[in-house]
Amino acid sequence: MNLSTKVRLFVAVVAAFSTLTSAPSALAAPPSANCTQYAFDGEFIARGDGIDHRWTVTFTSTGLVPGGPARVKFDDGGIVNGTITGGKINRHVIELSIKWNNKPDNIWNFSGIVGPDGLVRHGTQMLSGALPRSGSYWESLRPLDCVAFAAPEPPNSRIDPHAPIGPADLPR
Repeated sequence: MNLSTKVRLFVAVVAAFSTLTSAPSALAAPPSANCTQYAFDGEFIARGDGIDHRWTVTFTSTGLVPGGPARVKFDDGGIVNGTITGGKINRHVIELSIKWNNKPDNIWNFSGIVGPDGLVRHGTQMLSGALPRSGSYWESLRPLDCVAFAAPEPPNSRIDPHAPIGPADLPR
């Protein structure tokens, strides 16, 4: 291999390496991956899939504790109004209860885990006091708001045991 070929090969390797080190990782964490607390930030929409029906629940709330009126619309056209009677978001865990106006004992209890994108997937909804087969799975259609972030770990925060010791590292 002559010098010209060696130089071209070296330049190609350096170019390939610099592209790899400067390109963003395909596995990079989403921007909200460091979120430590989610909250309601307006309209919340949950889409559910029951044993014999599909439904969409909507309500508007802000902060960590939901409240106010709620509405469920069934895919067959039925609509029922209700009131949020309890719940909270604790870090990544969401829980809430809705009492529907059509029956005094018709209370739906929701629970789920908020993912790093702010959405709930594979949440569960159960009727109060009902048998296990009387629930649904649900997911949120709008992301929740991230209101607290964990500080990202600074780069080079790990100690390299092979790094040279400089004057700044010596005790005074």
